[in-house]
Amino acid sequence: MPRDMLSRRAVVSTVGLSLAALAGCSTSGSSPASESATDARTASTSTASPTASLTATDEPTVEPTETPSASLELPEGVTADGIENAEALVEATKAALVENSYDITTTLFSGSSENLLRQQYRSSLEQQRHWFRFEQSSSTTEVFVESGTTYIKLTQDGETNYTQQAAEQSFEEQHRSADVVSMLGGGETLGGILRLGEYTPATMDEYNDRDVVDFEFDGIDESEIDGTVSESSGDLLVTPASVVFDAAVRMTVTADGESQAYGNSFTVNELGSVRVSRPSWVEEQFDQ
Repeated sequence: MPRDMLSRRAVVSTVGLSLAALAGCSTSGSSPASESATDARTASTSTASPTASLTATDEPTVEPTETPSASLELPEGVTADGIENAEALVEATKAALVENSYDITTTLFSGSSENLLRQQYRSSLEQQRHWFRFEQSSSTTEVFVESGTTYIKLTQDGETNYTQQAAEQSFEEQHRSADVVSMLGGGETLGGILRLGEYTPATMDEYNDRDVVDFEFDGIDESEIDGTVSESSGDLLVTPASVVFDAAVRMTVTADGESQAYGNSFTVNELGSVRVSRPSWVEEQFDQ
């Protein structure tokens, strides 16, 4: 398994601490009823492999392999050979999230369905609203923040409980300190993906009407792994300004005779134009 990946217990503990601090509201997001978020990731283009052909003189020639053209706008921290400074991509992405409304989905999978963690964050600077949802096999936590009040819905073991409390932070502080922003460089999210995967810039593409560099997945950096990787795949879309919009790594690792699947993904569904609706459960439980 990846050495810097948080264990399931550690991830759950982190979320528990965030919820315990919700009076200060370090967890943020927006409403599930998005009016603008789309997942318009276009299909990635693989680098063409050399193919042989015969000339009139029967001498074999090899067609050139596609390489990044002169028009390819390489982000900071990236060269034609791959990512040289993952931290530059993490910091540029973090700055973009702080400065804009966002709609983000992250997933983390390790071993079995019991270790599947899915998080959704939505935050609207215009409306000053957050919505956050954390799903795992045993429980689902949903948080909505508006006008200085934090509303929490926790479903666990077939029971659902609702609470509300005052937020001690301003909206701007909540927006900046959400886990999806503050923990972006960690092993369980974007930072871990960029350290594990090996990617080469391939083509210019479009994602949600933005120009992005579409990277080809080359493999896993096995120096980051305790075990042997038997299968792997990944995705990476980055704007010329170094903002990561889509990143993922998937692999099967064998250690001590046992194989285990692992997956980690980070997707910015929308950045800048995000609206948040009030969840129906907030109105039903608290707007009496």
